[in-house]
Amino acid sequence: MFETTIDELVEPGEGIKTGELLSNRSGNPGTPVARVNDPVVTPAVYATEITKMRKAIVEELLLPSILCVQNVENTGVLSDIAASVNANGGKYKIATARNYMGFSVDKPGSWDARGVINGFMYDTTFFSLDSIKLISGPSIDSAFGKFSPMPAADPLVGILKIAGIQLPVVNVSLIDKSNDIPFLTTGWPFNEQSKQIRKMQAHAVRSWIDAKLASTPGAPMIIAGEFNDYPFAEPLDAADCPVSIVKGNAGKGETVFYNLYDFLPADSRYSCIVNGRAQMTEQLMIAPVLAPIVHGIDVLHFNAGFEDSFSADSSTAVRSSGHDPVEIRF
Repeated sequence: MFETTIDELVEPGEGIKTGELLSNRSGNPGTPVARVNDPVVTPAVYATEITKMRKAIVEELLLPSILCVQNVENTGVLSDIAASVNANGGKYKIATARNYMGFSVDKPGSWDARGVINGFMYDTTFFSLDSIKLISGPSIDSAFGKFSPMPAADPLVGILKIAGIQLPVVNVSLIDKSNDIPFLTTGWPFNEQSKQIRKMQAHAVRSWIDAKLASTPGAPMIIAGEFNDYPFAEPLDAADCPVSIVKGNAGKGETVFYNLYDFLPADSRYSCIVNGRAQMTEQLMIAPVLAPIVHGIDVLHFNAGFEDSFSADSSTAVRSSGHDPVEIRF
């Protein structure tokens, strides 16, 4: 697939799911997609990856109402995924900052060196899109944008509507650990420089959330994305970590969101395996007002535990990504 995280959000009887697609900028306009450190993906490989993504959405995710997608190559790739799904029973539209807002040198929608962006797919049977915007401001520019030591795709907010009710969905992709010193190394202390950037990004996102909830107290909201970090503080983190920062702190007067990770069975708390370590890098959080209508949560383990050779098999959704989807049902 494409190196993109899919967080399926809010389908009546179905819900929110998180997975990962696979895509990066090739630099060649005639080539649809390429992977970092890999040869350019050929049209045949691209077709296989689109097919596997369609199978994942249709057969495993069961056509959710909203998908929140991180790190997708471009709007065209997201359109190809939607078109493939729609040819097999879906009724999706896509939304990115680029196809709704346009973009410029000063605000391109992504400062990530790969050029990847965030976006949405939503089922028009249930939802309409009121608006879409990039979170902006000095703190965002410093943490995600051109002034950040490690630029990343800007957080994206979609205001979706169902039965006349507005649902803000915050689509987040924090910087990954690819620039850190390898964990299993002779160097000590271990320098996880990206951690501090993720904390900056988390604080910037949380500031926007606090401002939004201050103007509309008790409003429904979902935060979904790829946090690229553990959902708990590590020994050198003091009392916070990027996940807990976004989740909120009651002691600071913040609205505390429910993180689905906290309610999963212990043996299911992973969405990917990195260097032999099972981790939950994808997170889904909901505002307290949504908690009473949650019917179920799950992690669908059809990717992380399977060998990569399945990624070339277009007959199955298995290993359509390196990450497993996380699901919540309302």
